Amino acid sequence: MRKAINHGDLEGLKIPIGQGFVGDMFVTDKESIIDDVQKFPDYISGIFGARCEMAVPLTLDGATIGVQLYGWYQREGESNWMATLGWPMVEGYPQMIAEARTRQVYHTPYINSLQTDVADPTCPEGIERAYLLGADLQPVHYHIETGFIMCAATQTWKNMLVQACERLVRDGHCAGVYLDQLGGHCGTPCYSPDHGHRVGGGHYATDGLREICAAIREAMFRHDPEASLSGEVQHETLIDVTDHRLAHYNYWPGWVNLWAAVYGDYDMSYGRTIGFRQSPEADGTPYAAINNYAPLGNTFVAGLAFGRIWPTGNPLNLLDAEGNEELRGFFTELLKLRQSARSWLEFGYLQREVKFASEVPDLPILDPKGRDSSIKAVLDSAWINEDGALAFVFVNVSDEEQSFTWRADLATYEIAPAEVYTSKRLMPDGTRQGLGSLEVGRDAALERTESMPAHSALVVEVTVGAY
Repeated sequence: MRKAINHGDLEGLKIPIGQGFVGDMFVTDKESIIDDVQKFPDYISGIFGARCEMAVPLTLDGATIGVQLYGWYQREGESNWMATLGWPMVEGYPQMIAEARTRQVYHTPYINSLQTDVADPTCPEGIERAYLLGADLQPVHYHIETGFIMCAATQTWKNMLVQACERLVRDGHCAGVYLDQLGGHCGTPCYSPDHGHRVGGGHYATDGLREICAAIREAMFRHDPEASLSGEVQHETLIDVTDHRLAHYNYWPGWVNLWAAVYGDYDMSYGRTIGFRQSPEADGTPYAAINNYAPLGNTFVAGLAFGRIWPTGNPLNLLDAEGNEELRGFFTELLKLRQSARSWLEFGYLQREVKFASEVPDLPILDPKGRDSSIKAVLDSAWINEDGALAFVFVNVSDEEQSFTWRADLATYEIAPAEVYTSKRLMPDGTRQGLGSLEVGRDAALERTESMPAHSALVVEVTVGAY
């Protein structure tokens, strides 16, 4: 360790090349992040209380000469999940974030917009004035005895959130703020007679949230005009006072994706929550096992970004469960293929689905609400990008190989008329494999028979002309 900002005692620490998180980065020459160092089997500890780390290889003339390491740790007694209206930055945090920005790594920290833990030593005085009161006029708790839900209509809560967000951008060099549980405010009515809103009802929560978000953006923009305010749950009423949104629920076949349908590319939702509901019922009865391939595959074909995987620590979680290598491999393939197909799935426009000329079986499954449902073994969608190229997307979410024939009448799509169309398969690494040319004009149909292995994805690109 050549240099450690505010941790001089670490200077001189030796980590063997190829060992531990940092040493491994030197060998692989790829940046990486671990969100919980306790779950990294070969982690070499340097700072007591370290929670997560990020490593970026340093190269010179194509050769790796070192590793830049960023870490975050938590003081004893600080809350990590109801953060953080006080000053959450431990020693060295602003310098670390500033240094990361020079490498175009931008940090958007989390602040809980709905509740806080009053046992947190950083919790400011006077917060009790913002407590949401139930019908019995008692503060409403959240999960733990010292956790309280806040009322969005109070000036106290607004001031605290605005001041915390402004300080993160101004003094912490953050690129913006993520407001967690932004949608939770509208679910619990407040009966406080002292908050200046209608008791137990009305639209005070929505009005309060709009004022809070607008004030936060104004405060952040004073210091960084490009700062962004993100939030959890897609509130239509907040679309003009937030920059990005995390959609909390999975879109499902047969459901209408209103945000994408109504707002199109104005919808700046940057991720989805993928829920794996494996916890037992209250009486101990376990839930039926969920086909986790289905929500992942459907998120992919619907053109939705993958947000967070929740909950962590789940026995079937993609990221940390033993024996889940195949599922992780499927997820990784989708992530890479989505990156290759960004011009369609992220920046393109949805087209009508293809026609299946052969039968595709149904799979029994639980929908996102835990109800018995079914889903096609092969999910599909069609897209056109700004260059006028079509992409037909397929995912086999079943445990078996699926063979099927599909047909796309090109005259029904927005692709330009031509005498020759070329089809290629888009690969996860961005390369393409030729599938042949269609030389009979725009009125012809593209018809193909596919044999897709279990848990696999396919993107077929169709362009005008031969190449």
